[in-house]
Amino acid sequence: MPKQLKTVSSNDKSWGHCQNCNYFASPARIPLPTEEAHCNHPELKKFELVVFGASGCSGFRLRQGLPVTVEEPAAGVSPA
Repeated sequence: MPKQLKTVSSNDKSWGHCQNCNYFASPARIPLPTEEAHCNHPELKKFELVVFGASGCSGFRLRQGLPVTVEEPAAGVSPA
């Protein structure tokens, strides 16, 4: 049985946007928030999910070559 994906706060480093995730199956070097691609997360791949870059989850793994700061909130923007 796959592990349960957890609910996270905006400060949780295991959560991130699909466009910045290693499992986002985009051929683009820097995917856009509006781009659609399959999710290749090992536990979710069997569901053949197609997600937008702006989507996100707690199975996040930073895409190679991106700085960790890419997932930090923009200055002056407070989480909802």
